[in-house]
Amino acid sequence: MRKRVPIILSLLILADIYFFQAVETLTASSFIHTAYWLFEPALIVAAFFTFRLPRSNKAVMRLISILMALVLLSLVPKVFAMPVLLLEDISRLFRGFPPRAIWVSEVAIGVALVPFAALLYGLTGGRHFYQVKKETLYFPDLPEAFDGFTITQLSDIHSGSFTSEKGVSKGIRIVNEQQSDVILFTGDLVNNHAVEMDPWIDHFAELKATCGKFSVLGNHDYGDYVQWKSEAHQQANLERLK
Repeated sequence: MRKRVPIILSLLILADIYFFQAVETLTASSFIHTAYWLFEPALIVAAFFTFRLPRSNKAVMRLISILMALVLLSLVPKVFAMPVLLLEDISRLFRGFPPRAIWVSEVAIGVALVPFAALLYGLTGGRHFYQVKKETLYFPDLPEAFDGFTITQLSDIHSGSFTSEKGVSKGIRIVNEQQSDVILFTGDLVNNHAVEMDPWIDHFAELKATCGKFSVLGNHDYGDYVQWKSEAHQQANLERLK
């Protein structure tokens, strides 16, 4: 993760500088300009100190999720708007580089609002909009004992991103309502650290399946996206998750 920080910061800075041209074209308000340039540094400083806090605490995990959400809400819409501004710059290059057209900046802002609204919905109400998708599997050599056998598959839990006990409980209730014979977890119980699951163990302990619950590891479960003090620490994290 630390290796990616310079890349993420570079993208944020580049997107900020480029997108600001649209903002500057549409408003001369010094308040808006100042707020625009103070937001990213404040976000970076907050993230720097928050990521150093212990992650077994629900409040800390909630704060980390909020900060990550703010990064996405800030970066992704600007990236979507950049091609609009880039096309205008190519046009301006052949026209003696006149001032930006107001209508183009308005289009860029409008384009940015689309992913912003989609992300905002996904990060708030949409994140707990669970759906049950049912599939019937047919095998010519399936033993009769497995006829009607039901499996519930759960994947990419990413417990480190949980912020709502109510939302998690809703998901647990929906799973139990399926009354499945087996529950299978198919990877990524956590984002990076095994302790991310600690606050939610009691909730997941409520899951019920007549023939048991089973899990395999996903890429995030191995902890390869963060820097560890030693291989032993990474291995201990993996063993704790198991």
